Amino acid sequence: MCTKAGLSGNFTNHSGKRTCATTMFQSGIDEQTIMSRTGHRSVQGVRKYKRPSDDQLRDISNVLEPNCKSSKIKTENNSSDGKENEKCHIVELQSQSATSNMQIQQIQDIQLQPGNANFDIKGCTINGDKVLFTDKGNCRIIIHDSTGVHVEDIPLSAEPFGITAIDNNMVAVTFGRKQYFEIININTKEVTKRTTEGNSWGITYENGNLYMIVDGHMHGINVAIMTSSGELFKMIPVSTDFDQTEYVAVDGDSIFFTVFIPKDLVCMDVNGAVQWQFEKNIFNQPRGVTTDTLGNIFVAGFSSHNVIAVQKSGSEGSEILNKNEGLNYPTSIYCDKTNNRLLVSNLNNGHAYLFNIVYD
Repeated sequence: MCTKAGLSGNFTNHSGKRTCATTMFQSGIDEQTIMSRTGHRSVQGVRKYKRPSDDQLRDISNVLEPNCKSSKIKTENNSSDGKENEKCHIVELQSQSATSNMQIQQIQDIQLQPGNANFDIKGCTINGDKVLFTDKGNCRIIIHDSTGVHVEDIPLSAEPFGITAIDNNMVAVTFGRKQYFEIININTKEVTKRTTEGNSWGITYENGNLYMIVDGHMHGINVAIMTSSGELFKMIPVSTDFDQTEYVAVDGDSIFFTVFIPKDLVCMDVNGAVQWQFEKNIFNQPRGVTTDTLGNIFVAGFSSHNVIAVQKSGSEGSEILNKNEGLNYPTSIYCDKTNNRLLVSNLNNGHAYLFNIVYD
């Protein structure tokens, strides 16, 4: 796979140590064994590679609640239709040429269908009039319609992570620490399995291609670019500075990914060169990321319980959603560019929210 993608494999030993140590930590291997296997001289050196789970991050943030501030935001009650709780956020984002207003209107509080185990929602997407969620806790895709009515569950081969719609029938699903992903026809339930050269994390579909975060054991973190059928044709190395990367979004030739420790939104080009980093205190432990038709980037702030919108240049950002809209450890976010809708899901309380995006 690496040879086919033109990946040299001549990366630093640090990349291999980082990925191997993280994987062994998650597998329950003791620190002394990890130290001997990776060549580290101290346990302290090994511990810095430990990747915390979402539940651990949630518990930490309950103690250290961030003091997040929003900018350029106006919130109004929109009660013209008699819905007292419906809110409209007017957000000003500086585009490349002018300032435009963007209104975020909540249209649906979706109460997800419970499973046998607790919810552990990692990804979400919109497919026509359906909203879909990957539930790691119950190894399934949860499907509701856009009014919130449960349609069905699709059982999966392993604990899922990311999901993205390819067309009205097909979705692609990744499986975290499993080295494969699947393309699934949600109508016929036909599954096509594709192997990867590492753990498969966040995934998105853009420009007719699939983009996926691949955490390879020997080659560090890469963005894999594939055809809509899952055929790999390019791997883009991600700098070793960003070793806590899982979620990805794309706009044109720009690739965006979140780094939840430290809190970062990073933009790089298709050659892997970093264009900018957004490191402001309006979000904490960023998770899901998506883009709209104007190139704005939306990020789910996990422990800040919010969503921020960042302009395409990365110089400014604003909080657009927070706890007032029900956000509670949001992990996944998806923008439907065809109908200008935004979908956000919390980690484990069974709630997701659908919004309209209105541009002035």
